[in-house]
Amino acid sequence: MIFKNILFFLSQFFENFLNQFEKIYLNSNYYDKKISKINLKDLTYKPSPHLLSSLINYQKKNLI
Repeated sequence: MIFKNILFFLSQFFENFLNQFEKIYLNSNYYDKKISKINLKDLTYKPSPHLLSSLINYQKKNLI
């Protein structure tokens, strides 16, 4: 029973610690600098080759 209490205490402690650390990090200037700025004029879409190949195969199946 004591072992379960110790484990519960440690898990709660680390959970609270991580929550506090996350709050501090998300409110920091360091986090704000890491967020990339998006310029809508330069926004381009580059689909993956896998996505393109699956679309082409699907269109071929529908045409036949």
